Amino acid sequence: MEEIISISGQAQPEAIPSPALEQITPVDDGLNDESLRRVQACLIACEGITTEDLERGIIQEMRQTLKDVIPLLQNIRRNCA
Repeated sequence: MEEIISISGQAQPEAIPSPALEQITPVDDGLNDESLRRVQACLIACEGITTEDLERGIIQEMRQTLKDVIPLLQNIRRNCA
């Protein structure tokens, strides 16, 4: 599993509930609680991103961009301190 990138290195706050997700009725399809939490977190995180963009790999592109840019930003922060 790949690591989650964090600019601040601090724990992320809990996700803010989305009005769109409040309308979703949970369905017991055999998923465990952790899987359901993960699916809900993904839905919240992807709100506003089109299905087409998701299918084209926009999340992977954004993750790669962050991976490339974060070390540069950390360097700038260290040099300015």
